[in-house]
Amino acid sequence: MWVSFLKYHGWESGCGSSTYRPALLTLVRYDDKYKIEMMSGAFDFGMDVLSFDGKSMKCHDDGPNVLSPNSIPFWKITKVGNLKETDNEKRASEKTQVQNAPNNENDHKEEENKEKLDYNTPEYKDLMGLTISEADRNVKYLFISNIINYVMEAFKTSSLRRLGSFDESIYTEMVDIEKCAVLDFLEYCKEYEKTH
Repeated sequence: MWVSFLKYHGWESGCGSSTYRPALLTLVRYDDKYKIEMMSGAFDFGMDVLSFDGKSMKCHDDGPNVLSPNSIPFWKITKVGNLKETDNEKRASEKTQVQNAPNNENDHKEEENKEKLDYNTPEYKDLMGLTISEADRNVKYLFISNIINYVMEAFKTSSLRRLGSFDESIYTEMVDIEKCAVLDFLEYCKEYEKTH
């Protein structure tokens, strides 16, 4: 499996003459075939992006609004256990807190916190470095955590059941993934333009 940041590029779709934004993509190889398993919506990492002329954070029609991913210099991933182990530790801690509480308003807290979890799913800690270009003027270095758990969560639903399979329906599924991602990006562009 490969995890990458791709670059969306929308012409006359929002802020400026065109808008560029990073998005997360996972690519999986099955024997000699490759499949796009996931494409996220656009990320701006909560940043107000510098205009192409470098003078403001506002949208200008005379140039693009650019936030482009460049590289992932490192991605450190550490397995910290399975959800079952983590969940059991959390419940033991919560039970102690409830027993030591002055009143027992939280008697049902343990029951409320029980969720239907896949206890075989590993839990990880990670830290990724990502370099991005802003307005083709600045390069910024971002430190991002929890990417691996985000990806694993996405695979927990429908994809894990099909992980390892590659049939004719996969082509339609990949086209659908791309269509959804593009529609989400166009919606993002409109919303970003409204606030900038």
